[in-house]
Amino acid sequence: MGFGERAAHEMAILAMEQYGRALASLDARLSRADTVEAICREIDAGRVPVWMPAHLALHADDIAPSWDLTSDSLAAWLAAKIGARRLFLVKHIEPRLRGAPIDDLAAIGVVDKELARRLQMSAVDAFVFGPSDHGAATAAIRGGPAVETVSARS
Repeated sequence: MGFGERAAHEMAILAMEQYGRALASLDARLSRADTVEAICREIDAGRVPVWMPAHLALHADDIAPSWDLTSDSLAAWLAAKIGARRLFLVKHIEPRLRGAPIDDLAAIGVVDKELARRLQMSAVDAFVFGPSDHGAATAAIRGGPAVETVSARS
């Protein structure tokens, strides 16, 4: 169709919001949240917030429309906004390079090209999990260490 990066960016964020709505409908413990305050409120209430990104991300001055930025970088951006210490990225493929620098993971398409910069701007540590990492991901989410996954901090 020939539309530009801005339209593609907005459409991608709206698609993420649609997916979030579907995801949140699958379990009563999941709740939609579109602001930092709503996310924190849901966590405090013992629910799992599912971020609805349109409200925050569509008009954020520090999120440029670019094919180098995907949900990976948006997650890092949100993690920094809410003061998270760790970010867990769960991928549908195995991260092939355990312990590899984030730039290497971006080069092979495991994470987006903007993620390294987003993480460097924040105090968030990110970890990438693949399909065989379910046990490690579960333990890390429950507060344990993010054991031998791919760390996005170099």
